[in-house]
Amino acid sequence: MIINFLPWFPGILLGILLSLAVWNDIKSRLIPNKIVFSGSLIGIALNTLINPGAGLFNDPFGGLGILNAIAGLGVGERYLNRPRLTQEKFIENSFELTDQHKIFKTGDLGKILPNGEIQCFGRIDHQVKIRGQRIELGEIEAEISNLLEVKQAVVVAHKNEKNESIQLIAYLTLNENVLVDSEQNWLDQWKDLSTFLIKKWRENLAKELPDYMIPDHFIALQDFPLTPTRKVDRKALPKLSDYELNPSQDMELPQTKNEAIILKIWSEVLGSETISIIDDFFEIGGHSLLAVKVMVAVEKETGKRLPLATLFTNATVKKLALQLSDNSKKAQWESLVPIKTNGTKTPIFLIHGAGLNILLFKSICKYFDEQQPIYGIQALGLNYETDIPTDLKSIASRYLIEMLKVNPNGPFYLAGYSLGGFIAFEMANQLREMGKEISFLGIMDTYVGSDDREKAPFSYAYTKIKRQFNKLPFVAKTIIEHPADAIDYQLKSAWQKFNKIFDGVTEEEIKSFSTYERTVYDQFQRALVGYVLVPSDLTVHLFRVEKRLYYLDDPINLGWDKYALAGVKIHDVPGDHKTFLSPPNDKRFAEIFQQVLDNAD
Repeated sequence: MIINFLPWFPGILLGILLSLAVWNDIKSRLIPNKIVFSGSLIGIALNTLINPGAGLFNDPFGGLGILNAIAGLGVGERYLNRPRLTQEKFIENSFELTDQHKIFKTGDLGKILPNGEIQCFGRIDHQVKIRGQRIELGEIEAEISNLLEVKQAVVVAHKNEKNESIQLIAYLTLNENVLVDSEQNWLDQWKDLSTFLIKKWRENLAKELPDYMIPDHFIALQDFPLTPTRKVDRKALPKLSDYELNPSQDMELPQTKNEAIILKIWSEVLGSETISIIDDFFEIGGHSLLAVKVMVAVEKETGKRLPLATLFTNATVKKLALQLSDNSKKAQWESLVPIKTNGTKTPIFLIHGAGLNILLFKSICKYFDEQQPIYGIQALGLNYETDIPTDLKSIASRYLIEMLKVNPNGPFYLAGYSLGGFIAFEMANQLREMGKEISFLGIMDTYVGSDDREKAPFSYAYTKIKRQFNKLPFVAKTIIEHPADAIDYQLKSAWQKFNKIFDGVTEEEIKSFSTYERTVYDQFQRALVGYVLVPSDLTVHLFRVEKRLYYLDDPINLGWDKYALAGVKIHDVPGDHKTFLSPPNDKRFAEIFQQVLDNAD
């Protein structure tokens, strides 16, 4: 009320929390429609930042956490007969400001800025999980509110009934100077403005947020519905179907049968009825798992199966339909996929993992330098070749033939993920034997392991037993440090071993394979089992994940020091083996990777 009626008031805000009066000082910044609260809490309220999942941050600046914690005589010991809620809300007090040993977490989210001020982000109650990542809706709301045209924003998670996916909807009010024509219907004005505003907002938000935190839909309202206590009534927000607007600059409708088929599939998979045939699949909510569903549905409807890599350069309905309509070829592609061909830097060739396709590289490619050419190499066999080699050396040789057509003279930059790490090493070794220059060989968290097959039976058994004893404390430590991720990994690892599945390929990928693709997968698995690494005078750049969820005999070099005789250069990257190429780790990985590439020039 002080802010509403006395905007000039410099001083004191009386806050009431659980009948506990807490005096706080605030600072009003002279930014239109925006107030940043800051200052030190007086008395028994602690102005600090608490990690939502654990204890206090050692270095809170820049980290998102619970803004205020209440301690002192005004805080009780627990919730009556609610032990789970007590454990969640009350934590041990590590401060010396009060003798009370309990701290109550308020649930307000915030970030302590370098200058000591606090930026508020809303409530921790509004956490959701999207594509395996737990996110704070308040953080998204704060970034949207920073957009020039936006007055206030509320973000909600909406479950799409068609495909059961979770979508983010941003409801917002606009600044008064945005909608200027009082004679025109307000909603019509918004429809006109949305054609360019939403595209602009997405671009600006992409600079601050990972792609899975950018809303799928934007809905502008004249006013937010409010509860009797003057808070936004999230339950009373309008339905998406009543306000959904198309994010494209132009709403282009299908003109051919194939365009209509693909558009219908996209609408069902993405859960949207307002898709244009020129919308980019990955910019309107698409990702690798949904891409699999799209391609399976396309094959079912048309009888033609397109490799997933097709979506790299044909990410619109219009372009994808042309691939189906091209009768001059039988829907066959080489293993080499040009992702980005222009640029002045030496091209990098990224080699597929156990999932066979290269769609996993889609997320990192957008963060590379604009002058960095990128080529992907998808698995032989995905194009329905009948003469797939049965050994890894021959597979690597086939990939080299295609690569040398693009870059015959070098220098050569190669990198492989998981299974692709072995293939990249073999390709580099064959290039060296040709007298070619290998300037960069990247191994993306591929573990060589130790080959115990040649040991005597007793020695082999002893090694296996010793390894199991070493694994036990590691697994226990990992479960304590990362309980959800570690348990999830152990369950998936058990499933992989039971089904004799490569590490580096997900259950979703395996289930999406057609019968033919599963045959190709099995052939690659046999090729890897029969492959014998030979030491070579090569330097390996090892991109090693920081979060290791499984035990390794050699967690430092991942076994590569025995084979890369010119040395192993280690680059630690955020995430675990399954997530370091995905949001939110993709951007940081690309930055590290690009820096190493630039230094190799």
